[in-house]
Amino acid sequence: MFATSAAFATGITPLTGGNFYVFRKNLGNRAAAAEIVSSLDASQSDQTTNKIQGLRPTTNSNGRYVIYESPDTLAGADGVTNQIFWKDMNTLSSASQIVSSTDNTTGNKGTVISQYASVDDSGMLVVFQSASTNWVTGSSLTQVWLKNMNTPAAAPILVSSTDSTQANQTAFQGNGNSTNPRISHDGRYVVFVSSATNFCGAGCAGSQVYRKDLNNLNLTPTIVSSTDYSQANQAAFIGNATAGQSLDLSGDGQYVVFQSTAANFVTGGSLSQIYRRDMSSPTGAFVLVSSLDSSQANQGAFKAATGTTTSPRISYDGSRVFFISQAKNMQTIAFAAGVYRVFAKDLTSLSNPTQILTTLYSNAADPNTYASLNSSFRSVPISSDGRYVILQGQSQCLMTGASSSGQLLLKDLLNLIP
Repeated sequence: MFATSAAFATGITPLTGGNFYVFRKNLGNRAAAAEIVSSLDASQSDQTTNKIQGLRPTTNSNGRYVIYESPDTLAGADGVTNQIFWKDMNTLSSASQIVSSTDNTTGNKGTVISQYASVDDSGMLVVFQSASTNWVTGSSLTQVWLKNMNTPAAAPILVSSTDSTQANQTAFQGNGNSTNPRISHDGRYVVFVSSATNFCGAGCAGSQVYRKDLNNLNLTPTIVSSTDYSQANQAAFIGNATAGQSLDLSGDGQYVVFQSTAANFVTGGSLSQIYRRDMSSPTGAFVLVSSLDSSQANQGAFKAATGTTTSPRISYDGSRVFFISQAKNMQTIAFAAGVYRVFAKDLTSLSNPTQILTTLYSNAADPNTYASLNSSFRSVPISSDGRYVILQGQSQCLMTGASSSGQLLLKDLLNLIP
């Protein structure tokens, strides 16, 4: 199993200068040093002239392919605008290939920033957001794009469209910004947030969550944040508040998790919450995940009650969801104000309680006794089986010798010790 991260290189000789670079760590061989990914030649021990700035890395499930953003001129970017790059870690000496390009050359890179990439299990299908206008005729605004690295010389496909097969997208692209895409492990579905009003017919309004079937590129994206996506007029069915920018989907795309302040998905829902939507039918169930007891018909007394709850991630089979929250009622401990904690929810039984992960002993009689009190944790990448979680935050409260700056910790949910 592999983990990727972007880290300051100061203190890692000779990667000095305070820039971020992308590394890969083999968690099956924890004694081995992390490998640099963002490099013209990652096989070299001296990276003085090869290193490339890199941000927001992600990897396919076996860790072979790593996708990251970089503005670095050495990579072919302009020094200011992030582009998306793809690295095959089986060929360390080869340079990364550009994804955000009309072909596979940096000369035809995106005209503006490209960011927030997601990759399928094969490592070949990469989705990302960009407002670049030089890939498809008629494109404008921020849209979601798909690049197939099996055919890197082909231009990206516009996903956030009522018909992605059209050569001229003027009349088909989303008429509002579409952002934060995630692709399913099997590469069939892409979910994203959009303020476009031409995806869900009459009554469409506000930022909503959508799912696009890549096996049917000519079809309009399906609205996720609706209690009945089959309705022609969505006024009475869409989320009655703006969807947040964080979302994820299960391996086959059946389950979508997202953040929303909408109050019409479940009785008693309000504030910033995490929902899981079953897309197997138009009226598939909504489950309020950020709850002390998700089985309750009225969630008024059980939902996350204070602060922001965000950044959901879901396991491959859709049964386990992870999120971060400032809510003080997810556990009995009196958390410091404004502090984020990482929680897990096992939905194999909806009545299962939330489980705090930012603690030394999650399986203790009172895990709160060992919890991180005053340090926020942000990132919650997970393995496809939902067993391993990467916690990012000020981990000195959870591990002896860790510094007060942001660190990465591996949590094994079978052992429940970081």
